[in-house]
Amino acid sequence: MKSVYLGLLLVALVMLMPMASAQSSTMSVHAKASQSSFTTSTNPAIVGTVMDASKNRLSDVTISIVSSKGVKTAKTDHNGSFLVKLDKIYEIGIHKVTITASKQGFTSVSSSVNIDINNPVQILEPIQQIPTAIGDGITNNPVSKFILEQTEIMKNQAEQFSKSTNEEFINTQRMLAKQSLEKDLGRFASENLAYQPQNAFASFVKGVDESVQGIFWAQFDFTQQLTNQGKAAKEQVLKNGGTSYEATQAFQRKAISHREQIIAVNNQANIQFGNATESVQNQFDVKGKSLDRLYSNTME
Repeated sequence: MKSVYLGLLLVALVMLMPMASAQSSTMSVHAKASQSSFTTSTNPAIVGTVMDASKNRLSDVTISIVSSKGVKTAKTDHNGSFLVKLDKIYEIGIHKVTITASKQGFTSVSSSVNIDINNPVQILEPIQQIPTAIGDGITNNPVSKFILEQTEIMKNQAEQFSKSTNEEFINTQRMLAKQSLEKDLGRFASENLAYQPQNAFASFVKGVDESVQGIFWAQFDFTQQLTNQGKAAKEQVLKNGGTSYEATQAFQRKAISHREQIIAVNNQANIQFGNATESVQNQFDVKGKSLDRLYSNTME
């Protein structure tokens, strides 16, 4: 009886041994589209790698890719990588493809990838020139010759139109820039109106006794006259090619005021605005000193 049990046990072990040897290892496939999207005029491509359970790349793995256009097969290289080009897909949208990896001794594994198909963007090359003749058959044909001549005329007209349109655009931009500048200058002048020399001086004179305001204005006019002379001299030097330093010196020479000039202006203003008589003003010399006092000092 024991021998029967031992025989059955041996048979069971023999049957289990092939089953154990038939167990397969696992592997994984990692795939993606070679780019984010494709056009209807290009062939989509799938790239990827196959690795075993220990993350070692597997070579010579059969790759089968099923798409709406059929099945494409390939094998992984020595690095466990693959690249499979598919047939062109002319339907716009997202297309799903299935990737299956199989190798003897390993359990087959599948994965899926979405492919995005877009419309191709066509960029037309600019026309550099229009042929005027294509063999004697066209140039000798009156109708064809007329068409070529008209085409050349239209080309010249298009170039002239483009040139005139560009010039018109530039002129418009210049006009707008000039208007903007004039507007800004006007606003600047308006904002600084109170700070201009004459307006600022007028604001000051308002606080002075009215009986002497005319004298103050006479002094202001005298100062402005000298300033204008200085500016004219400076501009003339610059116009003649002089340096900035030379122009500044010319301004200072013409704009300088002397004591005798100021006294003379004050004397005339005092008489003009009734603050003194001519006889009173004549009692002072050109330096503003009293003649009587000078005479008394001389007598002493």
